[in-house]
Amino acid sequence: NSSVERARGTVDDADAVDISFYPNIAPPRPLGRLRKIYPSAAREMVVESVVNVEILISAGGKVRQVKVIGVRLSKSLPRELRRKLSADFSRDARRILMGARFTPPVVEGRRVPVRMEMPLRIRLD
Repeated sequence: NSSVERARGTVDDADAVDISFYPNIAPPRPLGRLRKIYPSAAREMVVESVVNVEILISAGGKVRQVKVIGVRLSKSLPRELRRKLSADFSRDARRILMGARFTPPVVEGRRVPVRMEMPLRIRLD
């Protein structure tokens, strides 16, 4: 599975468990609603996005690190515009997730820091 390979070693916490290796573990879920941040340029063009991220969640459930893996925009755009909006969505995905709280990750009965990939949908209201 290529997502497992891609996830390994990309987040700087040697003790973090990559939950892609534990298919029976419920992934941590956000506590409450995530902050709403939306790039103004994307709002004007009515472009939405799915940002695939890898996050490091501490044993206490706090997001410690966010790495953007890919950005998918809701419509086709010229290259320069696509690049700019992808960078804007990446920046905002980091701002949304950094410091967010998730349910504490539990692996084999212990709270541990985990690394996981997730899609973050950034939609207009």
